[in-house]
This record gives sequence, structure tokens and C-alpha cells, in this order.
Amino acid sequence: MRHAGAALVIALLAAAATARVLGGRFGSSSPGAWREPRRMYDVGAQGAGSAPDLPFFDRGTWEQSVALGP
Repeated sequence: MRHAGAALVIALLAAAATARVLGGRFGSSSPGAWREPRRMYDVGAQGAGSAPDLPFFDRGTWEQSVALGP
């Protein structure tokens, strides 16, 4: 039981330190205001056309593999 209490204290201290760092970085103590600007890919085009803006989406992916048959 004492181990669980110590783990909780460590987790709370880590959360408080993280909130201080992010609050300083983004200038707000509200987690809803902690937003990074959208990064864009640097793409080029040849010829007379110009390349469109291409936003970078940093997100996870989901994959599924299914084996059919014997």
C-alpha cells in the first residue's frame, strides 16, 4: 500500500512539473490553450503551376491484418 502512495505522489509531482513547463511555453495555465501551429510540408512544383499548401498531420495510424483460409 505504501508503494501505491509513493507512486501517486511521484505522478502528481510529474504532472505539476509538466504543467509548469507547458504553461510557461504557451503563456497560459489552461491546457486548452496549449496549441502548436500547424506545420506545413515544404513542397515544390515544376513548370508554370505552383504547389498547394500541404499541412502536416501528425497522427497515429491503424492497421489490421486478416488471414483467410486454412
